[in-house]
Amino acid sequence: MMKLRYSLVAACCTLALAGCNSSNDDTARDDELPVLPILPEQPGPLPPEAKPELKAGRYVAGDFHVHSAISEDAHTPVDEGLRRAFDVYNLDFVFMADHLRLTHRDDQNVAADTPLPVFDAIKRYQLQHFDKYLEQGKVLIAGTEWNNDNYEHTNVWMFLDAVNSDASIDFMRQFEFYAQDYDESYYSQEEVLKWLEEGERFDPETEGKKAIEWLYNNIPAGQGLIQFNHPNRKGDNYTIADYRDLLNAAPGLMCAYEGLPGNQATDLRAEYEYDSYNGNIRAFVYGGVDYSVNELGGEWDALLAEGHKIYLTSNSDFHDAYAPGQYNKTLVWLDEGQEFDVPNVMAAVCNGKTVAMYGNLIEDLSFFAESTHDLQMMGDDLFVQQGDSVTITVRFKPSTGNWFSENNDDTDAPVVDHIDLIGGEMVEPAQPGTPDYSLPYNRSTRLHHRFFTSDYQPDEHGYYEMSYTVEGVEKDMYFRIRGTDIEINSERMDRDGNPNVDFRRGSGQSDRDNFNSLWFYSSPIYFNVEG
Repeated sequence: MMKLRYSLVAACCTLALAGCNSSNDDTARDDELPVLPILPEQPGPLPPEAKPELKAGRYVAGDFHVHSAISEDAHTPVDEGLRRAFDVYNLDFVFMADHLRLTHRDDQNVAADTPLPVFDAIKRYQLQHFDKYLEQGKVLIAGTEWNNDNYEHTNVWMFLDAVNSDASIDFMRQFEFYAQDYDESYYSQEEVLKWLEEGERFDPETEGKKAIEWLYNNIPAGQGLIQFNHPNRKGDNYTIADYRDLLNAAPGLMCAYEGLPGNQATDLRAEYEYDSYNGNIRAFVYGGVDYSVNELGGEWDALLAEGHKIYLTSNSDFHDAYAPGQYNKTLVWLDEGQEFDVPNVMAAVCNGKTVAMYGNLIEDLSFFAESTHDLQMMGDDLFVQQGDSVTITVRFKPSTGNWFSENNDDTDAPVVDHIDLIGGEMVEPAQPGTPDYSLPYNRSTRLHHRFFTSDYQPDEHGYYEMSYTVEGVEKDMYFRIRGTDIEINSERMDRDGNPNVDFRRGSGQSDRDNFNSLWFYSSPIYFNVEG
């Protein structure tokens, strides 16, 4: 997206050659000095040979943050959690994330006297429950939620020769040894000696970035995924500079951002702990959404505008309350012909093919843009000739209902009230040590258009389709959408259409409150301008 217009390297090399061949003769005339050539512009984006058709494919629905009894602070047996995810709420995939801690619990929540490292427990107790669903075509991977005390909880998944293989689990056992301060006696002497020869243990309080760099350097490309979990739950876990540091440390691996966090069934929504952190605005959720995502032109927009590949997920963080798929859900797009498997789901997340939502607000979404020469969908780069106009289209299928509407006679299926089209200009990535590296916003990001569903009628297939034209595009840009069932003048909205802060709810009110505050967020489309 960013185009280098002049070859500074070539210019410097020419100057260097001139210096090496310069004369020591003080009488040398200026006109004898070599003349620097005029360097051509470097090639920018090229239009497709022919305007493509819109990609065919489908969404798969799943959850990137699911615990089981093995986590100890959860008590649901492994098989019961998977049954709810797949048989009750019809998810297609689950990425498990039991805590990277010593555990006394087995798959059925039975306590043992002697604890195990969590990946030893996963190997012994959890994997056996996967086969039933893998045979049905579901996708499952064992992973972990690492405390990452330097920052905030962080999910890690990876595989080596095969997903959930012995070699893959043993790799994660090695990471667990490095990242946690367990006594060496939990592992064989042979393993300890081997691992200490290959690396060193990380200080869990101060070396979170170093641990992520180790993962980036040791996980094969395309065979892992790292996720920021409930990022601002405690208010001061991250600064924008921290985000930039970690994204720069693990590009293409640290791609997932749990901007629509789980644990929504509690009185303190999402268990964001604002009341423990002096009302820090970052420690609130807004319509259930994390601060860095909610703020228009805020931190997520700042990162997108710099070209960081960081995309949203919505996950249950299931322990024992809302099950996977009951309230949170992430849709992941797979192109036609792509096999539905762990590596393709990971790649889709890192390529911006996610829609994060609450309460099954929509059943399906197509978000695409068309210029004179090109047609591309969410997550992709659209070729735009400078000055060209671009038409952005949103096509969605309304919800047929959710858990709450199906179990409360006084509640209908949710209805999208409006969809916001948000966009901003792309900028050069901020560099460490500069003031921009701590800049937590993108000044150019704004609301470009608001679609009210009441202004449209569904087509014969039950879909709503709405379009907006961005006139005279001059610069590289990105556009994303968010939709909600909340009316624009509601007390749950601020004057700009952003969700208002969520305070603690009264006991027993969380279900109704949650299911009357629903959102979905897309990944962006990028405009790649040549002129």
